[in-house]
Amino acid sequence: ENNMRFPSIIADKYELDTIKNRYHCIFKCGSQTNRQSKCLIIPQSQFAYSTNKQSYNASKTNIDDNVLEAYLWDLPPLPQQIASFGNAVSYSNKHGLVSVGGTQPDIFLGAGSYSGSFQLKWNNEEEKSNNNNGSNLRWNTLRRMNTGRAYASSCFINLESGKEVLFICGGDLNGSCELLDFDTGLWREDIANNNVSRECAGIYYDQFENQIYLGGGHGAQKKIECYD
Repeated sequence: ENNMRFPSIIADKYELDTIKNRYHCIFKCGSQTNRQSKCLIIPQSQFAYSTNKQSYNASKTNIDDNVLEAYLWDLPPLPQQIASFGNAVSYSNKHGLVSVGGTQPDIFLGAGSYSGSFQLKWNNEEEKSNNNNGSNLRWNTLRRMNTGRAYASSCFINLESGKEVLFICGGDLNGSCELLDFDTGLWREDIANNNVSRECAGIYYDQFENQIYLGGGHGAQKKIECYD
């Protein structure tokens, strides 16, 4: 995420300068065995290192051409175990990190998928003033989806009005889609379903063309569709 901002406690710990530098972030929220959440912070300038040796100065002496410098940020664990496996996770600067759905390995597919949603915010000025510079971040509960989902696909998108919402589709070989409106706190189902039901699919939002691309996944391994 190019414009990401970090809580001051993390920025100070790793000497992150988001004014001069850009960072890639990889989020991991939960797993089959635990509720732990983490963020891997990678300085973006390293990816130009092979073509311009002077573009990145690693702070660690053992960093070389074959090793990327990265920082590990421990996030608070997800509130429930069922929300930590098969959940879909998306991030935006405005709405933070949102985890939706989930299941557990011993639950039969589609029989008990989770419909809950959780949000973790730290960029908002109000949140900054209330969370002691990020030292006591916590997941907040959002309204449940209309449909329980596991292995769904989600991303933030912009409506024609300019409003940013969370889009989620599929999961449990389900072809339905929903939108989370953060202004009302409600999940909307007044949108078209997928053409092909799928789970574990790849998803990409093209903000310039305002289109969502969905590809692959169980039940649709070689099929791609565009949502506009």
